Amino acid sequence: MDKLAFALGAVALGLLISVLSVQAFYWVFPAQPSAEVLRLQKEAGQRPLQFDNGRRLAGLLAPQGEDPLDVGRCLFPDAEERERAALAGDLAEYSPREEDPLLQEKCLKGQPPLALPATVADAKAAPSWALEDWLKLGRETPDPTLLVRAQTVWNGGDRRLGTVFFSPAADQRPLSMLDQWRMAVAVLKWHNGSRGEALEIWSASGQDAMRSAEGDLIASMVSTTTLSRLLLSLQTAVWSSATLDATEANQAMQIASAAEGLPQAVHRSMIGEWQMVETTYRTLASSAAHSETSGESTQRTREMGWTPVFKSLVYEPVDTVNRFTEKFEADRSAVLAAANGQAAQAVEPDKPCDWMGAWWHVCRPYERNPFGRYLVRSEPPDYTFYGTRIADLRNLAAATRLTIEVRRQGLTGEALTRFIASAPEGMRDVFTQQAFAYNPQTRKLYIVLREKSHVLGAPGTYELSL
Repeated sequence: MDKLAFALGAVALGLLISVLSVQAFYWVFPAQPSAEVLRLQKEAGQRPLQFDNGRRLAGLLAPQGEDPLDVGRCLFPDAEERERAALAGDLAEYSPREEDPLLQEKCLKGQPPLALPATVADAKAAPSWALEDWLKLGRETPDPTLLVRAQTVWNGGDRRLGTVFFSPAADQRPLSMLDQWRMAVAVLKWHNGSRGEALEIWSASGQDAMRSAEGDLIASMVSTTTLSRLLLSLQTAVWSSATLDATEANQAMQIASAAEGLPQAVHRSMIGEWQMVETTYRTLASSAAHSETSGESTQRTREMGWTPVFKSLVYEPVDTVNRFTEKFEADRSAVLAAANGQAAQAVEPDKPCDWMGAWWHVCRPYERNPFGRYLVRSEPPDYTFYGTRIADLRNLAAATRLTIEVRRQGLTGEALTRFIASAPEGMRDVFTQQAFAYNPQTRKLYIVLREKSHVLGAPGTYELSL
């Protein structure tokens, strides 16, 4: 028994020494940023720092006579300082939000903000909307000052207040509701015979949505929502018409195809997500050091002071970012695939001794940066549903192009059914490349929705009149 105990002790001591030796080697020779990290840092660094258009959006509802840009700066007073601190890897306090009532009162100078008509603010377009729903909304008359301000923001492109995820963001709902209203105005003009003006409005709305789509994932999804409403309004207007001439049909086709640029836009917008996580991992140890306050006890301060020292033995920010970036690149490709209607493969984090199957955990003490790699492996975010939302939108665009072509050719009855069954590329389901389901009795086209949409509803099937 003594010999057995000695042998087991020797083995345990040998393992401990070997683990400490390996970790010491890692400490002496720290990880360096990978080529992928350097490339993404360069990509992130090419984004402009200041975004006055985001401040104009924040001040969109400023009182009459006040400059929206000045109000936006007042609502987010330290946005620029926080942005510079984040890009430099420093810590910064969160800035006051626009919803702060004291800040609101100060920035609005005690005056009431401008407001949208209740009908415009509460309208919620959906596939179930009939022509009359769009016409009713289009007859509303928002404040002309708001429309001038909105046009300035639409023409201004990016609407963020900073390049990193932690930057504050302005409320985009008022602008989105005005955008939905002008789509309804396009339907009204189309219905009244001013088709050229209607097409110009739809075209401008689509271009404005695409100008801001690359900002970050939130901006991509806002553009997806905007284009969903645009396509529903365009499809409804075209469906309500007996025929289209060639010029109108070509212009409408171009508008309906604006969404085809979204897959690449969402791929580029994900650099904001990388910045967010990269900053988090890079500043994790310093976050612990800064978490103490002046009112804490000496014992508490001593404990927090040792935290970075302890973490330096098991946590290496550079390696953590390297490992996260490897998975991020695969996630980014998966989002692009999903946006193109392709099956996106699940991306699993790298594991040591993967060949050992379920026993791979025994190798964890020997891997570099065990705590950091544990963070990368634990609960990794899934971004693929962002891509699926875009593919769902492209399905709506395909159905809209189908409607345009049907009206251009003036198809009805059996000829319409045959055309839908053999519809050309670009007028079929993006995911399956199969023809959309169609019921000739009800004259309804059925489109499968894979992900929840703020406009199209819950996953399932929605229908469009044809």
